Amino acid sequence: MEFATLEKVDRIAVVTLARGKVNALNEQFLKELIETFASLGSDEDVDAVVLTGRGSFFSFGFDVPEGAKFERERFGAFLRDFCRVYQEMFLFPKPLVAAINGHAVAGGCMLAVSCDFRVMAKGKVMMGLNEINFGASIFTGMEAVLRRNLGYLRAREVLYLGNFYMPEDALAAGLVDRLVEPEKLMEEALALAVELGAKPRAAFTALKLLMNGRIAERYFPLDDESVERFMDIWYLPETQEMVKKIEIRS
Repeated sequence: MEFATLEKVDRIAVVTLARGKVNALNEQFLKELIETFASLGSDEDVDAVVLTGRGSFFSFGFDVPEGAKFERERFGAFLRDFCRVYQEMFLFPKPLVAAINGHAVAGGCMLAVSCDFRVMAKGKVMMGLNEINFGASIFTGMEAVLRRNLGYLRAREVLYLGNFYMPEDALAAGLVDRLVEPEKLMEEALALAVELGAKPRAAFTALKLLMNGRIAERYFPLDDESVERFMDIWYLPETQEMVKKIEIRS
């Protein structure tokens, strides 16, 4: 794999988002993540997974400049692949811990929120869903995941204002569960993964399905419809003007 790197620390798999300086998601990246989580879910030698990023970003989210060049059909396929990634993470049968090493914005924030637990490094690190600020939306299932994790009022604030949250504010909002010093991030995330992975697997999987299954059953089938709405907004002239101003420096 080129962008989703994988290593194992004893029985814990560490998946690192590693594409350019900001770990922006493109078509190949999403397919690698789909393949990676499918493989790890059935790997009997893996008890839990830690998801982190390389460098100063967890993930910028979508590679917007690249996606801006897509025709509607291709962009729709990309969005559906993204939905598949976060859906599979949300229903992943083993513990999944996000080690948020750097900025987690837009689609990057969505990936983090789909994990069971989120540990964030302290410091000048930002997290949030800023889609509204460049004229975009999110997906039905992801809104349900966000609302479940944060509560309606906090989810409304995060989506409607489109602000970025520094670590302390991200913790207060419910976007993350723990804050640690940057040098302790992986140690803390791995320790949590080991603790969770030591639980009886069948029991953990059953409990996770109880916690997450009803959201998946009710809202994930509606993602295809919200992908179409997303694209209706995305291809508006005013949205395209804002999208074209977004740059990714490699």
